[in-house]
Amino acid sequence: MEVGVGNDSGNVVGAVAVRKVTVWIVAPDASGGPAITRWEVGATEQEIELGYHYDIASDLARDEGYGDPMVAFDESDPAGQSMLALMGMQSIEQQGEVPGAEGAPTWTVPITTNVTLSANVRVRAHDQKAAIEVAREFIANGEGAGLLSLDEGNYKGKADFYCPDPGSVVPASELEEV
Repeated sequence: MEVGVGNDSGNVVGAVAVRKVTVWIVAPDASGGPAITRWEVGATEQEIELGYHYDIASDLARDEGYGDPMVAFDESDPAGQSMLALMGMQSIEQQGEVPGAEGAPTWTVPITTNVTLSANVRVRAHDQKAAIEVAREFIANGEGAGLLSLDEGNYKGKADFYCPDPGSVVPASELEEV
């Protein structure tokens, strides 16, 4: 997006490219409790390189009653990438498909990656070991991607996903059958 640039007389004398950037602010709210807020700010490439977009978002947060100390990060920072992943994650209740053997008992399987993203996956299998394999395959094939909100370029297959605690894989008999 381009924004007009004016002189002291109010005449437009040129244009500058402005990019929208997502910035998160971690700060105390008006009651002093911790809060994470998300701000969309416009900044030029030079302003972004100099970190001014953090200042813009911090000023907006202060205007809304958030206080210091304040930490800001954007979508290119590791913390921002984690926030984007978290925003796209679904709960197990939102999982549409329950993969596995038709008519088999339903299991809840925790699946994680080496980058600490994790999710519980509901699958059908005749035993615990099979349930883990069905869950790993389901996530690796991208069918359950909304559960982990993964950048597909970083994951090459089932070997990237594992069950951190096989003892925690339990029949989901208390869950409503889907």
